[in-house]
Amino acid sequence: MNTGDSRNFKTYDEFEDAVKKQLAYLIKMSVRNTHVSERAHMLRLPKTVRSICTEGCMESGIDCIRGGALYNNGPGLETTGLADLVDSLAAIKKLVYEEKVFSMDQLINMIQANFDGFEAERQQLIHNAPKWGNDEEYVDDIAARLMAFCAETTSQYKSTLGYSFVTGAVPVIANIPHGQVTCALPSGRKEFTGLADGISPFGGYDKEGPTSVIKSVCTLDHTKSGCGNLLNMRLSPSV
Repeated sequence: MNTGDSRNFKTYDEFEDAVKKQLAYLIKMSVRNTHVSERAHMLRLPKTVRSICTEGCMESGIDCIRGGALYNNGPGLETTGLADLVDSLAAIKKLVYEEKVFSMDQLINMIQANFDGFEAERQQLIHNAPKWGNDEEYVDDIAARLMAFCAETTSQYKSTLGYSFVTGAVPVIANIPHGQVTCALPSGRKEFTGLADGISPFGGYDKEGPTSVIKSVCTLDHTKSGCGNLLNMRLSPSV
């Protein structure tokens, strides 16, 4: 998907529009891949035990993978790295377009170098731009907007059996291997390190305590996430 050279975008809105087009394209390609996977499961991997335990399959005599269940939903496109996305967009919005601390060309060069030789600039990206999970409207609005966009775009597609696709941020532990094939990001995250866990903040970027994390999470419209959203919070036993 060619959305133009980001160096030529004059406003943050132009940049975010390009990001949405890229996301829409990735969703479309994921749907196509899922259709192939659905067909392969129908032909080669019947779900016998699951069908026996699923209401409707025994009555209809149809395997659950072929739509025999009484209730059918999805497939679900489960996403990874909400915080990585919105932290990156917030950093670009604030430090490139608003405060003009960096040009887009400078930011791209830093990312391509994995911040090698740019540690001071990386720390600016980490500490001088708002981060998801701190109850900051600036970044929470971006998260809510992008989450809603992905959910609405995904729901426009149908499975091979005619059911609507759903989405949600439920990577379980996939955020770690996904991060191992992801380049450096404008959020200050270095390449090949783990991505954020579900809708949780990126590790170490939440500074205002668990209540602020929950308040940020509550700005999302979770009714749009058919797979649900995963928030993990780990509190020290001393607390």
